[in-house]
This record gives sequence, structure tokens and C-alpha cells, in this order.
Amino acid sequence: MLIKQEVQKIMQQFFLNKGEESMLLYEVAKNGDFLLDKPIIVPEKALKSTSERVGVDVRFIIYCMNNLAKAGKGMAIIHNHFNNLVFSEQDLITIKKILDVALKRGLSNISFLIFENNSSKLSLKHFRLNNETNKYVKTAEEICYE
Repeated sequence: MLIKQEVQKIMQQFFLNKGEESMLLYEVAKNGDFLLDKPIIVPEKALKSTSERVGVDVRFIIYCMNNLAKAGKGMAIIHNHFNNLVFSEQDLITIKKILDVALKRGLSNISFLIFENNSSKLSLKHFRLNNETNKYVKTAEEICYE
């Protein structure tokens, strides 16, 4: 996954001093490597946030997936943790549910990232749709900065 410097700065500013978990959505453009491209603006009424969890209304996620699949693009879902880069048990359960929906929508690839507030580092789980098996395959992609 390729992340431009300006996108990294946007993430740092967005997550800076957040007192609760927050989330960003991005389009992923496929161009040999997977480039974190344009932000997806989440309407306030679609955002569901508490001090322990952050989420986006599934109807909005499906809407985005439908549009991105038609355009041959993928989606990146980024949320913050305050002091670790480890995907929690709840994160892994949510990832599985989102992958099931993405499979039905034909999304070509999907990335899940954790932004760690204390260090501004990112952790990545990236999946590509294998058209032959119609299943997602986890890739060993690394995060690269431009």
C-alpha cells in the first residue's frame, strides 16, 4: 500500500488529540501498487462513535462499496488506537463481517489500517479479491510512503 506524504499528514492532523476512536475512509486506486487515493467523506449521520468504539452505518459502507466496485477501485478503512498497532478481537470480527459484504459487492481490494496516536505509525491488513475463487486473499503488502 502506497501512502502519499500529504495523506499521512492529513491522518496525523485528523487523529491528533482525539479523545475517542475515530475513523477515516479512503478510495484505493489500483495502479500496480495500491495507492491510498481520495478520502471518502462520511456524513455525520452515518458515523456511530462512542468512547470505546467507532463505526459507520452499514448502509453507507454498502453504498461506497457499490460505487467503488463499479469504478474498479478498493476501499481503505482507517481507525485509531491510542497506544498500540494490534488489531483487537473486535477489529478482527468486524473485518470478517466487512469482507463478507465486500465479497457480495465485488470490491476488488480492501484494506484495514490502524493509526497509532502516540507514534503516528500504521498497521495494515490488506485483502485482494481472487476472481477465480471469488474469495479474498490476505496479502503480505507493506506500507510504503511516497
